Amino acid sequence: MSPAFPQGESPQPLARQVEAFLYGVAQQLRPASVPAGPLQRLARLAQEASQTCTLAVVGSVKAGKSTFVNALLGEELAKVGVTETTATVNFFRYGRPQDPRRPVRCYYQNGFSEDISLDQANAMQGHDPQVLQRLQEVAYLEFRLEHPLLERITLIDTPGLGAAVQEHESQVEKFLFERNIQQTKSLCQGADAVVYLVGAVARENDQQTLERFQQSLAGAHANALNTVGVLAKVDLSQELLCRRQERAAQIACQLKNELNTVVPVSAALQIALEPLQAEEGKLLRQIHETFRRLKQQQPKLLEELLADEALYRELQAPISREQRLQMKGNMPWGVFCTVVRTCLECEDVEQARRRLVEYAGFERLLAVLEENFFRRTDVLRCFRVIQEAWELLKWEIGTAPTLNSYDFPSWLAFLDQVEAYDPQVVGQMRGFLEEHRQVCESIQRDLDRAVEEAEELREKIKEQNEDYNGLL
Repeated sequence: MSPAFPQGESPQPLARQVEAFLYGVAQQLRPASVPAGPLQRLARLAQEASQTCTLAVVGSVKAGKSTFVNALLGEELAKVGVTETTATVNFFRYGRPQDPRRPVRCYYQNGFSEDISLDQANAMQGHDPQVLQRLQEVAYLEFRLEHPLLERITLIDTPGLGAAVQEHESQVEKFLFERNIQQTKSLCQGADAVVYLVGAVARENDQQTLERFQQSLAGAHANALNTVGVLAKVDLSQELLCRRQERAAQIACQLKNELNTVVPVSAALQIALEPLQAEEGKLLRQIHETFRRLKQQQPKLLEELLADEALYRELQAPISREQRLQMKGNMPWGVFCTVVRTCLECEDVEQARRRLVEYAGFERLLAVLEENFFRRTDVLRCFRVIQEAWELLKWEIGTAPTLNSYDFPSWLAFLDQVEAYDPQVVGQMRGFLEEHRQVCESIQRDLDRAVEEAEELREKIKEQNEDYNGLL
């Protein structure tokens, strides 16, 4: 189950309002013989109003970016490995692939593109010499998914930063390293928000974590206006999990010029939440009941089971080996222990579920991104769009020759003079002019109303952001 933006906030409500308004105006003016150019610009502005925000995921090598992306989308799309595996820039956009068997579009440096399978995309990751040779030709990969989160954002997964080029590495590796660095920096500068990951390390103290954040950010041109720090892998130890908020706050305070804030997350726990909550929380309820019962009956045995994964599998216990393996499933050992210990601490299953969601940290991260970045981006983009539309309606369409070229009094005076020659034809011309006059007056009223509505919408957009003047 992937995380969602805060409840009660429909995606881009302001953008949808601006988009509907501009499409409505274009529809009203279409029968008025308004030139095609201005109408096309109105349609283009309507599309711009509802553009998704861009979120770039950046971080040091082995920070857990691919796991983070998979947790965010609730699907195993980005290849995960013990070494740095992301070798391409990967875009995740909303949409349905033409061929479900080939959901990834590969764009090449020469402008050519082709649809490929997920296996083919994964084969482009890593540091195999043949892979690296082919990557010189690849510009980026684009994944199309009908995922609700991607209706709000375009997600960009970037290669790892911060790994020095070693002397023994090939020229191809050095070339790709430098290209990835430049491409990542460019994407970050153009993104509406950047998530900068640094993976936690077991037995690392606060100062060491801070220093790794500083080293990773060096040269990345990070800016608190659009960058959120993420302290990843907080499930590595119970001590880190308990102190995750304190450690994140200390880093945020020390790096306040580079980072808007720091949010601690566990992507592995976020991924585990899907099977735990499936079928109305059946697995989580089973773990809660089974291990709380064992704690009451044999607390010492319980601690032995949780002390080591091998002991968990092999020790004789009232819980069968098959049942133990079934409950653990594919969860990493540390994540499973966190789930079990959380269940032991919580009286009921719902309390345990809420605490695990809090530990995972993704709901808070999305709330921070929405409040601090995406909403502001929507306001500024919509203001620019409606300002341009207002000027188009008032000064270009409103003064178009099609609406102002007919001098009706002069035409009627001319018909009075020639009426004696052919009263029937003059009568038909009078009827045509009267009908056209009424149409033009109706169009002008619609246009005036559209200009007024655009002005009201522009003022409303200003009011939606208290810091509007400071943001421009």
